[in-house]
Amino acid sequence: MAQKLKFSRWIVRHGFLVRAVLLTTVSLSLLLLVVVPAYRASRELSRKIAVRTKEANEISDKVSILSGLDQTVLKERVEILDRALPPSKDVVLYLSAIGGLSSELGLSFNGISLAPGEVTTATSSAKSSKATRERGLLSLLETELKITGSKENIYGFLRAIEESLPLMQIKDANISVGAGESYTLGLRLAMLWAAPDPEAVKGTITLFDDKEEAYFQDLAEFRRFAAVSESEFASIGLGKNDLFAVPVSD
Repeated sequence: MAQKLKFSRWIVRHGFLVRAVLLTTVSLSLLLLVVVPAYRASRELSRKIAVRTKEANEISDKVSILSGLDQTVLKERVEILDRALPPSKDVVLYLSAIGGLSSELGLSFNGISLAPGEVTTATSSAKSSKATRERGLLSLLETELKITGSKENIYGFLRAIEESLPLMQIKDANISVGAGESYTLGLRLAMLWAAPDPEAVKGTITLFDDKEEAYFQDLAEFRRFAAVSESEFASIGLGKNDLFAVPVSD
């Protein structure tokens, strides 16, 4: 009995301390179980809202830029780009360029290979080449051709390729001496093309800055050639009829 009375007196004497300990324990429990998770969730929600807001602003900026463009200027830029870097494997565009150049320079074709298989009609020396090879974001329409003419005209043909549309890449060139003033050029030539991929566009769109304007001006000054007609195919020396076994566009 005496011990209980003594314990009761101790509790009364130290009641404030006991209540303080209990209150601190409850507060810490609430902080760990409720407040901290709620704070973390609030910060995560704020972060997501900031990300979505940034994305919305970027989309708004892109729409604003596109809506503010002169449609005539935009159409002109698209046409120049499509001539320089076709959106598909355009065999006719390729033939137009090399046919136009060779016609102006007085060169004659001995053979050209655009599709798998041997070219039998034009010449037996023209080798086949893979129609398309991927390199990064660009694709290549690779060809092998042989042309005959004077040395000056053949060199002029090689120089003109670098200043004509569509953009091409010279893979290999061999020149051999023929009879008299005649020379024969064996050439591996690749036309560059790239299929459009809108999903690959990331970040902020900026159009027609000083560098891009200079780029478009350079392309606008390149040579352009009309599409070849069926009557001109024979003079180009295309070879056998399965030349277009590879689809013109992918």
